[in-house]
Amino acid sequence: MNPVPVPDSVRAGPVDNLKNARLFLRPLLRSTEHVDLYPTLADLAGVSAPDTLQGKSLKPLLADTESSAWAKDQAFTISRSGGESIRTNDWRFTQWGFGEKGMELYNLKNDPGEFTNQARNPDYTTVLKTLKKRLLAKRDDASFASNKAVIVEKVNLKKRIKR
Repeated sequence: MNPVPVPDSVRAGPVDNLKNARLFLRPLLRSTEHVDLYPTLADLAGVSAPDTLQGKSLKPLLADTESSAWAKDQAFTISRSGGESIRTNDWRFTQWGFGEKGMELYNLKNDPGEFTNQARNPDYTTVLKTLKKRLLAKRDDASFASNKAVIVEKVNLKKRIKR
């Protein structure tokens, strides 16, 4: 079979037929995180990943984007500047300055471009509280509590350097 031309900008590896090209080009509408990359690469390479990793292998999703083996329903992100986000299929909640410098809440079903911040909208108080609770739990799972002083100092140091 002749190779299907795929631009280098979307090539994720050797693509030698249309079936493989579709694997790399189709959208993925499931929650994944950067911490899932290491376990995925280890799984694909056939080596054991350390038990201490927080992520899960994406291998089931590579075969079937609707796989029932993938149960993750949220993605957590923390930035070096003190921003933290939790994202579900329906919502994205972000807090800045560890919750002290503002919040953002976006309804991804009605506002996929994230143009209207609903954090102060009283109609979404329950959603905001629920997502904030989930964010704090996920942050604690990532060892934030035991490293808080170091993390906060690094954020504050970067702010002083920028001034």
